Amino acid sequence: MGFFSDLPPEILSEVVDGLGDDLFALEACSQTCRALLPLCRKKVFRTIELGPQDRSASAQSQGQQRIIVSFGRLLDSNPEIANHVREVFLIIEPADLEDDSIPRAVDRLNRVQSLCLYTSNRVSLNWETEMSNSIQQSLSRLIQSPTLTSLNIDRISNIPISTYITCVNLSHLSLWSVGSKPAQDLDLGSYSPTAVPRLKFLAFGASSTGYVEQLIRGRCSNGAPVMDFRSLGELKVHVHTASDLAAVHQIMKIVERLEIFVYAVNIPDGFLGFGSVMNPSSWATLRKLRFIYDVLDDVQDHICGLYEELKAIQGINVIQELDLHCNVLKNGVRGTGEEWKRLDTLLREGFPKLRKVSLLITIWGSPENVDDTRLETEFYNLPRDQFSGLTNYKDVAFDFSVKTRVLQYSQ
Repeated sequence: MGFFSDLPPEILSEVVDGLGDDLFALEACSQTCRALLPLCRKKVFRTIELGPQDRSASAQSQGQQRIIVSFGRLLDSNPEIANHVREVFLIIEPADLEDDSIPRAVDRLNRVQSLCLYTSNRVSLNWETEMSNSIQQSLSRLIQSPTLTSLNIDRISNIPISTYITCVNLSHLSLWSVGSKPAQDLDLGSYSPTAVPRLKFLAFGASSTGYVEQLIRGRCSNGAPVMDFRSLGELKVHVHTASDLAAVHQIMKIVERLEIFVYAVNIPDGFLGFGSVMNPSSWATLRKLRFIYDVLDDVQDHICGLYEELKAIQGINVIQELDLHCNVLKNGVRGTGEEWKRLDTLLREGFPKLRKVSLLITIWGSPENVDDTRLETEFYNLPRDQFSGLTNYKDVAFDFSVKTRVLQYSQ
């Protein structure tokens, strides 16, 4: 098989690149010629998922190892594979906490750029009380890798915020269900960094706001922040409680050049303060807004207070795209309300750069009232009845849709 080995490296790369992410094709290709093996491995192992073991009956009968154990053994025999890994999805199982499988698998990964760290079965894990020192050290080293730019943590609490101080190249951070201990117990030691992470993307929610607040307030011994949030270009938040709202407001006051903001709430006044709290400099850069919220009854404002908040920024914004996703509970809502008409007028008159508005209404009903379509009909007629301005405004594309969903109740 000298044909492949005689080809220039760039031709071989094109051959392998042409296979895309087809693992079966890449495996077959890697066996045809030694020259193709490292190129195929580079693609096959670029992204790895060290997840739960195969729990099927056939796998159990064959005594298959946990994936993370198998990967550690693979690195024992082929250590060069570690050089190809760029993206890691590490799903921690209880069994992983009882042996050296995590250190054995990740300690040799030195070029990881993206790390997703979460637990199996949606069970939260306490970093301090449930992880051994060796596991903490291995995961800290991976998080602090100079090549890491993206980090997603889900359902792992009490990771010391000092862990991030040396992550100078970290630009994308997502935190979900990341609990924290009281702020007075924090110890940043004697860190005096000359540079700190400057985030470009931040997403958080689901009981993570206390942790985010500590990242905001944390200071090193030389006064430097743990993270610099001023250059955030994209922010995604999910507000469940009033305390969540306080953390969102803190971020909004800091960020100076926000461009995209995705704002989801589960409380009626979740958007309170949006129009007045944002750092004024971000109104010159914010071009895309997305709001996601619930309407549970007719007592609640059907646009969740957004009219007042958006009115506060009329004429001073450069927003080009506005996306609204409203979840309506059919059992509690009997009509569309009149708020939409005021919003229609405001968007036409107070948002000069606006070029696209998307409105999605999702109506959630129970099996008992699925055949009653009166509410759906009223919402279907919103463009005609309350959005006549945007519907006929040629400079703005108005995308409107209504979907229906049936609530599934657990037994």
